[in-house]
Amino acid sequence: MDALGFERTQNATERVASEYESYPATLSNALRDIPCFQDTLQRCRGSKLTIHVVGASEDSEMWGNHPSMKQRKNVWRCYADALAEVTEDFQLQLISIVFIGPDCPHEAIDTVVSIPPVRKKTGAGTLHVTTMRTAYGQMSSKV
Repeated sequence: MDALGFERTQNATERVASEYESYPATLSNALRDIPCFQDTLQRCRGSKLTIHVVGASEDSEMWGNHPSMKQRKNVWRCYADALAEVTEDFQLQLISIVFIGPDCPHEAIDTVVSIPPVRKKTGAGTLHVTTMRTAYGQMSSKV
C-alpha cells in the first residue's frame, strides 16, 4: 500500500472510531440540552438516574465493532467520562444505564465504573451498566 492509500485507510478508520465514540457524548449532550429531560434530572438530583437504551446492540452502543481493540475495552470508562458533568451538575450518586435489545451480548454485562470528578476534588458518582438481551416489549416486569 502506498502512502496515499495508507492515509486514506487511516482517515477512514478514524472516522469509524469517532462514530462509536460519539455515543457517550450524544447521551450526555441530550441529557443536558434537551428540555424534556430537565424535569427528570431535577427530580433525580442527589440520588439516582436510570436510563434505558432501547434497541441497543453490542456492535454499536457497546463498541463491539470499534476498530481499536484497546478502545473497545474502554467503552464504560468513556461513558463515565461523558456523564461526569451531568453527574456533578445534578449531584447524582448513581447513573444506571440499561442497554436493552435483541442484539445485546449473549452474556449479560453488569459492571460498575467510577465517574471521575470534573470540577470537584472528589469523585462525582458511580456508573452502573447492565445489558438485557431481549426485545423491549418482552422484558419481565421486574426491571
